Amino acid sequence: MSNHNNIGSTMFKVVSTLSIATLIVNIYIWGYQIGYKKNKLYQYYSPSYNEIYQHRGTNKIVGLNLIEKDLLSIELSQSKDSKVWSVESSSNFYKSSAKNPEIRLLKGINEYKIGCSNKDLNFSIKIEYTPSDIYERADNNIGDSYQLIYSSIPVDRFERGEISSFIIDDLLDSEKNIVKNILKSEILISKDETSLKKVRKIFSFLMDKLYKNRGIPNSDIQYLSPYNQYKTVVEDGEEIWCSSFATIYNSFANCAGVPTRIVSSFGMFDGFYLSSHAFNESYIKELDRWIFVDLHSNKIYVRNSDGEPLNSVDLFHLVQSKSYDSLVCDTYQDGNIITTSYPKLNSSEVNYLTKDGSLLFLKRNFINNKRYQRVNEALKTVLNPNYLYSKNSGGFYYYLTIIFFYLQIVLAMMLLLFWGWKRRR
Repeated sequence: MSNHNNIGSTMFKVVSTLSIATLIVNIYIWGYQIGYKKNKLYQYYSPSYNEIYQHRGTNKIVGLNLIEKDLLSIELSQSKDSKVWSVESSSNFYKSSAKNPEIRLLKGINEYKIGCSNKDLNFSIKIEYTPSDIYERADNNIGDSYQLIYSSIPVDRFERGEISSFIIDDLLDSEKNIVKNILKSEILISKDETSLKKVRKIFSFLMDKLYKNRGIPNSDIQYLSPYNQYKTVVEDGEEIWCSSFATIYNSFANCAGVPTRIVSSFGMFDGFYLSSHAFNESYIKELDRWIFVDLHSNKIYVRNSDGEPLNSVDLFHLVQSKSYDSLVCDTYQDGNIITTSYPKLNSSEVNYLTKDGSLLFLKRNFINNKRYQRVNEALKTVLNPNYLYSKNSGGFYYYLTIIFFYLQIVLAMMLLLFWGWKRRR
C-alpha cells in the first residue's frame, strides 16, 4: 500500500511541476507575446494557398486510378452517383456512364475536357503519358510514366473548412433589415442575379456614396457598427479610411447573399509599418472563386489576360514579381463602372502588398461586443483563428500557442484526478 502511495505522490509532484512550467510558458505566450507585444505569429494560423481558397464544397480531384495502363478513372469530391460524362481531346470525343469520368489516355502531352449535365463538375486536365515501350527502345526499364501537368480544379485529398467561417456579422437585426431594404429599393438587387452582378452594383452604389469622403476619420468611428459608419458618412459627411470602406462593403455584400470577407495587409518592425491597408474578397459562386475587391483604391474584378479573376494572394505575388502589365480591372468613374488597364491604378497594391508585409484574412467572431474583444480574440485563437499569409511565417509560433494551451488543460485534468484519488485515500 505504501508503494502505491509513494508512486501516487511522486506522480502528483511531477504533474504539478509540469503544470507550473506550462503555466509559465502560457503566461509568456498569452500575456507577453499576444497581450503586450501584439505578436500576431503566436495568435494567427499560417495557411497554405488551398486552405485560403478552397472550401468544403469545392469540386476537386481526390483520386487518380488506373483501370488499364491507358485508361484512367478520375475520382471527384463532388460526384456522388453515376452520370454520363463526355471526354474531348484533340483527336477523340466519347461518352461514358460512371460515377467518375474515365479517360482513354493518348501518348504524349494531351489536354482533356470533361463535361456532364451538372456544369459545376466540368473541368479540364492535361496529362503526359509515356508508355513503357518508348523507354525500352533506349534499354530503360522505367515502365509506364504519367505526369499530371495541369488541372482546372484542385488536386487535393484534404477536407477544407466552410466559407461561413470567414463571415463577420457586425450588424444588429434592425440594421440588417435597413441594409436589405437599401439593397432592394436603392441598389435594385434581386435574388436571382449573379454574384458578380451584385458585387458590381454594390460597388457602384457605395463608391457614389462614400468615395468623396476618403480621409482621416474621427477615432470614435471605429466603435460604430458598419451601418452606422455608413450612415455617419452619408448624413454627416464624416471622413473614413480603408478599414471602414472594407467593413461597410463587407456588411452590404453579405446581406446581399454574396459571401465576403475582410482582408488586411499589415506588418510592424521597430515601430515602422511594413504595410497597413484593408480591403475585401467576395466569393463568386458561379466561378467558384474569391475575387479581390478594394473600394478605397477604386477597383474590383482584377483579371488576367485569360479573363480569370484574381484573388489577394494571386495579386500579392504578381505585384512582387512586377508581372501585372497585362492585367485589367474595373473602376468607378463618372457614375459608371469601366474596364481599364490595371497598371494605371495599382499604386495602392504596389505600396501595400510589400514583400515584408503579411495578408490577414479575418475569421468569424464569437462575441461581437467590443467590450469583450479580448475574450473574443482568445476564443478565435483557439477555435477559429484568423489566417496569416506571409513569406516570413511558417506557423511554428502559432502551434506553440495551441500545444501549450491544450497541454495546460490536460495537466489540470490530471491534477484534479490525483486530487480526487488522494481524497479517497
